[in-house]
Amino acid sequence: MTEARYYGHTRFSVHLPGNGAWKISRQGAEYTDALFRPERMALRSDVFLNLAMPVYQSWAERFDYRHIVHFSRDLPEEWRSRLEIAAARHPCVILDEVTREIAVDSVIASDLGSRGRGSDIAVRIRVDDDDILAADYLDRLAAYVSPEHVGFAVSFGLGVAALYDDGAHTDFRLKREVLPSAGQAYIGRFDPSSMSVRELADAPHNRIDTVAPVIFDSREPMYLQTYHGTQDKEWDRDDDHPSSRLQARSELIDAALLEVKFPTVRLRGGTSA
Repeated sequence: MTEARYYGHTRFSVHLPGNGAWKISRQGAEYTDALFRPERMALRSDVFLNLAMPVYQSWAERFDYRHIVHFSRDLPEEWRSRLEIAAARHPCVILDEVTREIAVDSVIASDLGSRGRGSDIAVRIRVDDDDILAADYLDRLAAYVSPEHVGFAVSFGLGVAALYDDGAHTDFRLKREVLPSAGQAYIGRFDPSSMSVRELADAPHNRIDTVAPVIFDSREPMYLQTYHGTQDKEWDRDDDHPSSRLQARSELIDAALLEVKFPTVRLRGGTSA
């Protein structure tokens, strides 16, 4: 029987100067200082290590799940130490020190090979270090994972947006987006003869439908996106504040559903504006 192996992966403020994928990485000499600013790193460390990682570890108790965390060799010692402590606390974590490029499929293949796995389904899941996937995300995703769907992508279009300030989230709003990056998943297959993972779709998240068939499901919120002033999209912007972007989304989320979907999130001010 073909089994499914799941791999989440997160870039923990990876230092890749000149990379065109993110606005902040195109800023030359200012990039390093901005990337490792204490306020930026403190927020992402809290959201990812304290709020998201316990959720992902809970998946490993019910699924064959690993979470790959990419980090740079020059990650400042304070944040490297926090990352290593979190990894020791959560056995599902695979730490991947990045030097020149992120090679997540190679990390997956290496882990599967080291565990003696055969031609199993391998699922790669992307999530940023300031987003949190819902507690039941993997249960929902697993319903679409089958040999017939190898080569497909899965995208959950409904999520929750919230402000983060002073260690807590507030002002929770439902948001629907076509092909968001948070929790977008790709179904492939491990080939033990070549020690590689095949048929994993690869394209920008908002264009994944141009290279692979996509299963799109917006029935329930499957991710929480944190709005804050240190987001890469806020780089060099002084004409807009995260709260103004959030206020444009008027639909509030039910408090009971919020607590079920995101049980680790610290709430302040309930779900009201």
